[in-house]
Amino acid sequence: MSAPMAILAGARRLLVGGVLLGRIAASACALALACTPRAEGPSELLALRSAGSATVFDATRDAFSLPAPSLANQHRASFFVGNSFFNQNWVSAPSTVSMRDGLGPLFNARSCSTCHFKDGRGAPPDPGQSPVSLLVRISLPGERGPHGAPRPDRVYGDQIQTDAQSGLAREAAMTFEYSERAGRFPDGERYALRTPAIKLSQLGYGALQANLETSARVAPAMIGLGLLEAVAEADVLSRVDAGDRDGDGISGRPNRVWDASRGELALGRFGWKAEQPSVRQQVAVAFQADMGITSSLLPEENHTPLQPACADRPDQSRPGAPAMIPSKSPGNIWASLSACRPPAEQPFQYEYFGALP
Repeated sequence: MSAPMAILAGARRLLVGGVLLGRIAASACALALACTPRAEGPSELLALRSAGSATVFDATRDAFSLPAPSLANQHRASFFVGNSFFNQNWVSAPSTVSMRDGLGPLFNARSCSTCHFKDGRGAPPDPGQSPVSLLVRISLPGERGPHGAPRPDRVYGDQIQTDAQSGLAREAAMTFEYSERAGRFPDGERYALRTPAIKLSQLGYGALQANLETSARVAPAMIGLGLLEAVAEADVLSRVDAGDRDGDGISGRPNRVWDASRGELALGRFGWKAEQPSVRQQVAVAFQADMGITSSLLPEENHTPLQPACADRPDQSRPGAPAMIPSKSPGNIWASLSACRPPAEQPFQYEYFGALP
């Protein structure tokens, strides 16, 4: 059994039920997973086991980057190799370091950890600043693609890339401004909400269409992905409640998306809009869209035919095929992300560690 599959199989054994199809806001569909803890240790701490026996008890800045305590020794090598690929900077091809070249020609970041620092979530930029751990997806209204995906812009595709190889124009510069809206909670306490306004300038490939739709996406945390993937599809679908029939104020519906490895529609599980069916495809899409690095799963480049300068770059014209991420890299990263386990809920007491196996 491969390391990623062994990790998922181990995660499946840890699950005993408990998936909630979470609240769908204007731009998000969330899944939450609950695992039954082992009936050992102080009762007040059992509730802190957010991932059952796979919970990591660590309060340091590395808490999100640790493997499950139950991960078998023979699979730990894949975890740490994948983690190194996740943190390293990629470079343009061709280069002398062929194991980490292929960046671009258009990209948003040079490494996964640029956006997901320490496997944690990103943050929106300050007013007037350019984003570091946030990207902007774009689409056109109206008829969707053949698999139901949003319709991309014919020039800029489905994502704005804010960086490019030397000598090549990036797609756009990006800054954010905010307007504030005040309100009160039912108990009278005041609150203020900030509404972002995305400003795209220095367009590298012509004007944007007037009806272009934009969606800002802050990089999410990487913990618990393997546990979510191990939940049976039937368990997820059994909790669909699109019309809030039970009156609990929470409604949700499943998203059907294209699974490139299976060649068919599948349940969407990952991403802010549940647009990816598996950790493997989520990794491949991030490499392709965010860093311009292709893979065997997604061999197409992230630039469009109306950006011909991108197709003339050295790594696009070498014999054979466009530069691809080495075949072992996605599998190792897949294994690493599948095994990143949630830390215990806070607060917890270090003196109890000896009582928690």
